[in-house]
Amino acid sequence: MKSFPDHTFIGDGYSWTATFDSHDWAHNANFYFTLKIYRENKVVRSRSVSIDDRMYGDINCKYSNAEISEYIHAVLDSYARKDIRAESD
Repeated sequence: MKSFPDHTFIGDGYSWTATFDSHDWAHNANFYFTLKIYRENKVVRSRSVSIDDRMYGDINCKYSNAEISEYIHAVLDSYARKDIRAESD
């Protein structure tokens, strides 16, 4: 798995990046990321996110690495958008 260092812009001056921290295949089968939310290039929130690994690394997995990466990006994006909604409330 990889980090997502390029800012993903989500409107109203907000963007996010995510750093891959670890993969807990043996216990929980999760990826762990640090998600950072920015507003105008200033970090306004940083949080840990746990995401199901969708059988990453399993030779019988029906998903490609690219599909898993797209899935992870979409989940991180949904967390970021939820966080900015909470930030603006």
